Amino acid sequence: EILKGVHGRVSDLCSPTQKKYQMALTVAMGRNMDAVVVDNEKTAKECIRYMKDNRIPAMTFIPLQSIQVKPVKESLRQLGGTAKLMVDVVQHDTSIETAILYACGNTIVCDTHDEAKKIAFHGEERQKVVSIDGTMIAKSGNMTGGLSGSMEAKMKRWNQKEVDKLKDQRSGMEEELNQIGNLRLAQQKEQQMSQELQDLKRKADR
Repeated sequence: EILKGVHGRVSDLCSPTQKKYQMALTVAMGRNMDAVVVDNEKTAKECIRYMKDNRIPAMTFIPLQSIQVKPVKESLRQLGGTAKLMVDVVQHDTSIETAILYACGNTIVCDTHDEAKKIAFHGEERQKVVSIDGTMIAKSGNMTGGLSGSMEAKMKRWNQKEVDKLKDQRSGMEEELNQIGNLRLAQQKEQQMSQELQDLKRKADR
């Protein structure tokens, strides 16, 4: 609202295609979930300057015009089973696709931990894989999992977005119903006034 070219936090600009991917997406994005998407470096510098002037805690910015991202490996879309590229299970506007690629990379998501291990350690090239329970296997082979308080709070954002969306829809429908009601009242008033006018005309003609 203050500076032009600011799109918002990554987590506010996208959502998983299905609820079952909420945990995996939260884990895969990590701190990038809180990164702010902006048009370019100039906008990012303006944001940082504003934050310093107002003593706002540091944030990460993703400038769409200059951020470097690795291209999607099309072969990873052919793994079979329940395996999918994380970017393929994220709903987002095409205008911020670069930011989503940056946040997710070529991370793979699958339904089970056993399947994740097979994919992560199969072949010469290691892959970063996350199962839907939030267990992540890094390219180095390190495995992380579990649900922390901060992670749980981040996960709730996806559901809150759905709630907010439903509230907006409800407000829109209520407004529409009010307008319909007002229209009916206006029509009734018009008919009443028309009837009164006709009565006056008849009295004047007598």
